[in-house]
Amino acid sequence: MTTDSSARGFWTLAFGLAGALALVAGILGVMGARRGPDLVDATLAVERAVAAGGQQLVLRGRQPLDAVTADQVSITPAADFTVESRDAQVIVRLTRPLAYATDYTVTVTGLRSRHTGIHADWTYSFTTPGYAVYSLLSRGPWAFGADDRVVRTEPGGDPVTVLATPGIEAYTVVADMVVAIAREGDLESRLVVSAGPDSELATLATPAGAAVGLLGGSPEQGLVGYTVTGEDAEGERFYDNTLFLQDMTDLAQDPREIAAADGGELRVTDWAFIPGTRSLVLQDDSGQVFLTGVDPGSTLAPLGSHDRLLGFLPGTTTLVVLSGADESMLDLGSGKTTALPSPGDAGDTDVLAGNRTMITPAEWVQQFDDVSYADDVARITSRLEHTRDGTTSTVATVSPELGRLLESGVSSNGQYAWTEILDVSAPVDDLTSGATDHSVTAVIDLGTGESLFAVPGGHPLWVAE
Repeated sequence: MTTDSSARGFWTLAFGLAGALALVAGILGVMGARRGPDLVDATLAVERAVAAGGQQLVLRGRQPLDAVTADQVSITPAADFTVESRDAQVIVRLTRPLAYATDYTVTVTGLRSRHTGIHADWTYSFTTPGYAVYSLLSRGPWAFGADDRVVRTEPGGDPVTVLATPGIEAYTVVADMVVAIAREGDLESRLVVSAGPDSELATLATPAGAAVGLLGGSPEQGLVGYTVTGEDAEGERFYDNTLFLQDMTDLAQDPREIAAADGGELRVTDWAFIPGTRSLVLQDDSGQVFLTGVDPGSTLAPLGSHDRLLGFLPGTTTLVVLSGADESMLDLGSGKTTALPSPGDAGDTDVLAGNRTMITPAEWVQQFDDVSYADDVARITSRLEHTRDGTTSTVATVSPELGRLLESGVSSNGQYAWTEILDVSAPVDDLTSGATDHSVTAVIDLGTGESLFAVPGGHPLWVAE
């Protein structure tokens, strides 16, 4: 009897538990059927997002979604984007680089689950990295002896020397290393690298006895490129503006030569990495422009003949070129060519239009020199104007008492403008020699028009931190 009673108790408990589990499962099933498409996770390479457009923010949910349109998505502060949805994902493609050190919030409203028909809103926030500005203090390409310096300045901080050696002609920053061309004589230069202020200077392998030029870097790909001209020390080969690429993440690899389509030597007069890609553009000595990949075996794709490469719109694959007196944009993604409006012309013989840097087809900065005369002595007041969507404002003015505005441009993401100002007490030769040791570079926020700070020297380079 005791055994029968125990058995009945066991089965009663078992059936009770089964019923309870079935009830819980039923409740969870009802809850699941009434659940909206929750946001599970999100991915975005924020370091790349401030360097190049085209980066993707991928938002992932638990359930397949109905199609999402652009009017369901908002980004604060505003940023240009396109959107698509795929199964349980919403993919927001950021078409231009984002601002440094900025808190962004992406909101997607009215998401509808294909399974349950229930709607939900998603919100995702992230912060972009800050930046440092690198700059060059050089005594000019033909001055030898004392050290020239590359310095690094954080906003609100003091400049820190990160590379010092005589005869610095150009520099770039890749893979947390500063790479520079150091001239050692009239016909010879070398490529040096520093890992920071406390590291020893190293020399990269380039043909001995030849001159290095046209240095450029791709922080995204960890690559530097440079041209070589002259006979190597062994007399085995004469280089004529030959372009090489060096992987800075693996210095044991030999630099790779970019050759002509037939495998012969290609004479390169200008070139640049294409932001956000593993490709570059180059111009040969006949003016022909080509697109090619950075990987071995890449072919040369012709892009036509142009007089000059003026650079890329910040962080995009749109190249600005000069042909005769006309500027145009080549969208390397779509193949579309768009003529640009003529550079600013004040219509006054006493106002000289200077360098213009494009940011978007409707936004740019441009230098102007206002010339006045007193006792037959010319006085030049320089200014930098910012034009956006047809509205122009002056963001910097340099009077003769302050010095001369030498160069100008924008940061790599188009957020800031910069002006290199030669001190009024600088030697006259510094106007044309390329020396920057008597210059300062002012940084201007194009969103507010405010001058933020200045760094010593010239040739500024923005690097995400």
